[in-house]
Amino acid sequence: MRGAKMRTAFAVSSVILAMGGIVLLRAKPSLGTSTPTSITTTTAVGQNGASFHGNGVHGTLNLTHTRVTGGQHFFAELTMGADKTDNAIARAPASLAVVLDVSGSMSGEKLEQAKRAVITLIESMHSDDEISVTVYSDSAEVIQHETSVGSVRGSLVEKVRGLRVRGGTNIPSGLRAGLTELEGVSRGRVRRIVLASDGLDDSRTMADELAKRAFNEGITVSSLGIGVDFNESYMGGIASTGHGNFVFVNDERTLTTFLRRELDEASQTTAERATFNLRLPAGVTFVRAIGADARVLDGQLEVPMGALFAGDERRVVVELAADIGSRAAIEATASWDLVGKGSERASLSSISLLATNDREEAERSKDPIVFAGVTSVLASDRQIRATEAYAKGDVAVADGLIQQNVAELKEAMKGAPPSAAAPLQKQASSYESAAQSFGSMAPSSAGGKALAKKSRAMDQGNVGRKEAF
Repeated sequence: MRGAKMRTAFAVSSVILAMGGIVLLRAKPSLGTSTPTSITTTTAVGQNGASFHGNGVHGTLNLTHTRVTGGQHFFAELTMGADKTDNAIARAPASLAVVLDVSGSMSGEKLEQAKRAVITLIESMHSDDEISVTVYSDSAEVIQHETSVGSVRGSLVEKVRGLRVRGGTNIPSGLRAGLTELEGVSRGRVRRIVLASDGLDDSRTMADELAKRAFNEGITVSSLGIGVDFNESYMGGIASTGHGNFVFVNDERTLTTFLRRELDEASQTTAERATFNLRLPAGVTFVRAIGADARVLDGQLEVPMGALFAGDERRVVVELAADIGSRAAIEATASWDLVGKGSERASLSSISLLATNDREEAERSKDPIVFAGVTSVLASDRQIRATEAYAKGDVAVADGLIQQNVAELKEAMKGAPPSAAAPLQKQASSYESAAQSFGSMAPSSAGGKALAKKSRAMDQGNVGRKEAF
């Protein structure tokens, strides 16, 4: 701080932040639970952030900077997670829609491995879970409409065993059929589409629209790409829009593990439709969100976080631009639906922003831990673009993006504590290794295709969760 005026401003903002608390509001339940009550609790508030802990869910809003110069871009890191307690992980009934590619390119061992993995999934599901199975090639066919697993387990296994390849690849037809199966499922069940394909078509826009529609209806969409000939940008984009998982599958064990993970996550989901709403003050504008399809609605920035299973924590990074007068405050609320119970809401303490003409003062307000997390997400987002460039044969463009990533990760490490610096070092080392591989392997080779798919899956996971590095 420079001068008495700045010291006074800092003291006032600290008092404002320290006075804050959270009011947790339980909205009227939609499923016949008892009369709601209001709960007031304290929250840990630092200079750059606020946190909440509601009924089964917790979360944080942290800013990289609280002192901003005119036109400065800064970031908000949003996290929301589901509590992992004995009470929280009571199993929820799952409704899965399996959408499987049976086009001609799946012939041979690929289809046989997929069939065995789906059969293992069916055999491991509880009798009160629900399942539908759709196969698609030029068009889609529902070989099992959504119903309880216990009533069709044996007959469905035989249907899957009898699948044969046919025709070309029409991914949207399969997605649409799977979505239709889940739209009629009653509330209280966790709904998830699992899409599998080894190919590509020219209908990505339509597939993205279907994944967005599913997510808006509370249905998670995950995708797995089989082999090295599918389009990872297409399949990864579907999972990103649907807030699900994306995995590159090149062997039966990985495929089986992926399907098991989908069942486990669905069964342990405790919160759905988790959302942050940020009221941005005059002079603060929304630039973009990484990890969610955020939108400005009625003067508020709505950031969907998706469904949360017990122990899960999702994150979204929001880029903002500041041109405030002297001071401003960012206000936030969080909301979510508890599976089978009702809706919850939490109000976070406001976070103060102060204008400054001193760039050094703005830099001193930076939280190094928050900045490290944001830098990791920005690097993963850029690395996805590097992977896409490499897959198209633009190796020089890919290398330039990777070198930018490595430089920014290493710069963020300088001010970060060891706990935050270690993941950044691991991420930077991973990118340096990727740069060497990109330079030595032709993008069109089998090894190059596999490398691009593995890279996409790892970085997409890091954008939505702290899971890759």
